[in-house]
Amino acid sequence: MGLSIFYSGTVRGVNQLPLLIDEITDLCDDLHWPWQYYSSSPEYPLEGMTFNPPGAQLIYMTFLKDGRLAEPYNMYNFKMNRYEIPDSEEEIMINPIIQYAGPDAHMQLISILRHLSSKYFSKFKLIDESEYWETGDEQKCRDWFEMFSAWMENMSYDLGKLDGRGHEGGASYHTRLLEFLESGRSPMELLKVMKSPYRKSKE
Repeated sequence: MGLSIFYSGTVRGVNQLPLLIDEITDLCDDLHWPWQYYSSSPEYPLEGMTFNPPGAQLIYMTFLKDGRLAEPYNMYNFKMNRYEIPDSEEEIMINPIIQYAGPDAHMQLISILRHLSSKYFSKFKLIDESEYWETGDEQKCRDWFEMFSAWMENMSYDLGKLDGRGHEGGASYHTRLLEFLESGRSPMELLKVMKSPYRKSKE
C-alpha cells in the first residue's frame, strides 16, 4: 500500500529494445538510480530491465516476445502454481508503489516514462494516483504525497495495536500487513481496531 502508479504498454518493435535499454541505463546512471538487466529464460521469457528511484518498488521495463510490458508476477498462475504467458488479448497492468521515493523522484520518474512512452511505444497507458501524469500539477502531486503519508502512518499505528510495530511507521505497513495475514490472523482483527485512515491525527 502507498501511493502507486499503474501502467501498461506495447513497444513499437522488439528490435528497439537495445536502444530503450541503453537510454534507461544512461538516465539511471545520471540519477544514481539502481537498475538491472533481464535476459529471456525458459522460466521468465522477458527481456529488458528494471530500475527504480530509491524507496520505490521496481519499475519493470521488461517485455514479452510480442512487445507487451510484463513482469514475473503477471505471469504466475496461482491456481496451477506455475508461470504462463498471458493471453495475447490481455492488458497487462504493472503496479509499483512509489510512495517512499518522495514527490521529487516521483515527478522525475513520470517525466522519464512520458519520454520513453512517446519515443518507443505504440501503446502506453498510465494511471498516477498523484495525478501528476494527467495534470502536470506539481502542487497537486505534493498534496497527494502528503495525504498518503498521513494515511499510511495512521494505518501503521492501527496495525501496531496488534503487532506491536507501529513505531516503524508507514514504510513498513505493506510488509507487516502481509506477515500479519500470513501468520493466520483474521482481517477482522485489524478491522476492529482500525479508525478512518484520513483522520488528522492519531488517537
